[in-house]
Amino acid sequence: MIPPFSTKHYQSYSTPPEAVAPLIPYLRKKNIRTIWEPAAGDGFLANWLRKQGFNVIATDLSQGIDFLKTNLTTLYDAIITNPPFNQRTHFLRRSYYLGKPFCLLMPLLINTELASLVKQHGIELFILSRRIRFIKDKKRMDRSPFNVAWFCRGVLPKQLIIV
Repeated sequence: MIPPFSTKHYQSYSTPPEAVAPLIPYLRKKNIRTIWEPAAGDGFLANWLRKQGFNVIATDLSQGIDFLKTNLTTLYDAIITNPPFNQRTHFLRRSYYLGKPFCLLMPLLINTELASLVKQHGIELFILSRRIRFIKDKKRMDRSPFNVAWFCRGVLPKQLIIV
């Protein structure tokens, strides 16, 4: 059972361009054109992807659209998002369930439930070797609280890429 997900406990760390830029060539090689960004928040990731030429469907819980429960009727090629830290395992489970290619920017902190999902369904890891300075409250953070990687499926040519 998925625990309640409320905007009161929403953990918003917006994604800066340098976190997604290295992923762009892989998205293009897979001919991904339309992306669902289901945790859009302030729109930093969605807007940057649009500037790169992608069509982006940006939704967010604050708009009343809960990724964990919504069946998007619009066609899309992939899910690209930076899910709230406290919902990362649920976002990963839901992404597997939807069956589309996906890239979820998540901390390199693996709990047993997340490890079980990865073991069962497989994963492609795109590890960013430098810590990302996320955007919090529309300001660049001085330092990142954790290392992150893109947890992907159906996007990368091999299981592990480190940049």
